[in-house]
Amino acid sequence: MCAESFGGQKKLLKKILSIWLKASYPRVPLKTDIWMETRLKNNWKLKPRQLAIQCANHLKIPKEMIPYLIKLAQRVKQRLRMRERRHPVPIQRESSSANSFPWDLKDSKTIDGTV
Repeated sequence: MCAESFGGQKKLLKKILSIWLKASYPRVPLKTDIWMETRLKNNWKLKPRQLAIQCANHLKIPKEMIPYLIKLAQRVKQRLRMRERRHPVPIQRESSSANSFPWDLKDSKTIDGTV
């Protein structure tokens, strides 16, 4: 096979494989970026490896691209982390009345003011 002809030059073989895969699937980074970003927004605790495997399964990407997808997931996670540092989302304090509805009368007075 091709790997045997390169001998001990695994780095060169990985580089050639990544270039070939990027050329073969040019739209993959766009779809995966969007998919990974939304997936990380919903579940921040996902690790890049888990995210890459899920992405490959969901988008039906060949398993040979998983190392590339892991690197892409690391970049996406770092980008989201930096975006959060630059533009932090203000934390809203939850009060007891914020979660209750106006018609929820468990611990409050009735409409006419009596208990």
